[in-house]
Amino acid sequence: MYGYNIKMSSQDKENIIKEFLPVVRYTAYRLSWRLPPQISVDDLISVGLNGLFYAMERFEQGRVKLKTYAQYRIKGAMLDELRAVEWI
Repeated sequence: MYGYNIKMSSQDKENIIKEFLPVVRYTAYRLSWRLPPQISVDDLISVGLNGLFYAMERFEQGRVKLKTYAQYRIKGAMLDELRAVEWI
């Protein structure tokens, strides 16, 4: 194991969510032109927030910046959701 996860307080988590909410929305709207009809932008925003929560859980201080890690996790979660609902 490379390091230990730093436990964040609920106030720190709330601040991170407020900081990254525009990033989640921006990413969802960027992907929205490729949406299948059964997925809405709100669904992508919800999945992106789940990706952000996962990034906050798995983030290890010192390996990479939180912003970089969270952006990849957010977009990855959205793309995974699009792959899951697209059967072709």
